[in-house]
Amino acid sequence: MKIFGRLLIALVGALTVAGSAVVGCGTTNNLNSGGGTSGPGETCTRTFDCKTGYVCEQNICLAATTPATSPDGGILPTSDSGTATGPHLGLLNESCQVSSDCQSPLECLGQRCSVVNYGLTATGKSCTGECNMAADCCELPVGFEPFLGEWEAQPVDGGPFVFHPGLSTTNVRCEDLLGFIGGDATICNNPANFNVDTETLAQGCFLYNTYCGSCGASGPWACTNNQCVYTAACTPAGTVAALASACPSETRTGRGLSATCTVAAGATMGSCQAGCAADADCAGKTPTSSNHTCSAADAGPGGTNCTCYQSACYFKCAGDLDCASGSTCDTTTTHLCQPTGCMADADCVQSLGNPRAKCVTNACQVACDNDSNCGPPATICSSGFCKASGCTSDSDCPSGGTHEFCVMSTATTFTGAITN
Repeated sequence: MKIFGRLLIALVGALTVAGSAVVGCGTTNNLNSGGGTSGPGETCTRTFDCKTGYVCEQNICLAATTPATSPDGGILPTSDSGTATGPHLGLLNESCQVSSDCQSPLECLGQRCSVVNYGLTATGKSCTGECNMAADCCELPVGFEPFLGEWEAQPVDGGPFVFHPGLSTTNVRCEDLLGFIGGDATICNNPANFNVDTETLAQGCFLYNTYCGSCGASGPWACTNNQCVYTAACTPAGTVAALASACPSETRTGRGLSATCTVAAGATMGSCQAGCAADADCAGKTPTSSNHTCSAADAGPGGTNCTCYQSACYFKCAGDLDCASGSTCDTTTTHLCQPTGCMADADCVQSLGNPRAKCVTNACQVACDNDSNCGPPATICSSGFCKASGCTSDSDCPSGGTHEFCVMSTATTFTGAITN
């Protein structure tokens, strides 16, 4: 019995040791307090067996990874390598609650990650230039569709008449016009070639010389303030010759011009209504949106009742009553009518329908903190107010349609008097 008792006690002891060993093989990933002596890669039965900063993983001491925590104290997920990963930051137009939910430089606007600043600078330029030089004006308008009927020419040797086909098509080219007049533009140099039988030849010559002929310093166009101004002399209507030296009705961009030829008393040649370089050029011309003609001299300011402003003729004003409602007369500089402007911020809020609108130097502007307060990218925040971003070069201008140039914008804030 004593022997059996001793064996039983020994067996129980062995099982107890074995049980402890099995328990020791379990993984405990809590950081220890430095009580162990096993280094990295050495064996262990529990984390306590490892040195400070290591944990027991599958009976091997490995370096511990400190769990990453989120701002609210929660544990963030870790990657397969054990490295903590941060939260997903919103991309453009993804939902958000605060700006910190979005990737920089996006910010949270209307619960969407949005671009706030576009990094653009207002250039003060716009794609409104018809020309940089006179030669730029020598081009047929886009979609030009003239109608030119048949014409016949009497040969110099008295031979039979030569009939030329009419020209009636879309998108007429200069080559088409040259072919219509016979393939040789020198026929247009002799006024004797124009008679009742060759009226359409005269018209064809006018169009060819206006838009397709030699354009340069001596051509029919001038480039004034980046706008095409027709400067060639014209012949008053009523004769066949007038068809060969008339006034164009539009520029290369399709901008309308006055087709009226004004001739001074006693003169045989005149000038087209549109365009001027000085006030004196307006004498006898009819300003836009008017059926009255400018006089050479009048009791108006400066001795004439018209002025040349931005290459166009306008009637001068002498006082506010000469201007339309909502405009006042600039009696010191231009003698033209200009918008009265705002008096208070409330005027601008109502007229623009924007609570950010301000009255600055009698002009309404929209205040801004960043580009998102405006209409980016066309309108951006510059110096605290929404302004057109503008172009920086011709390449910024639209590629479709008529080619226009990137030029400094010229604000047309003045209008002519409605009475004189």
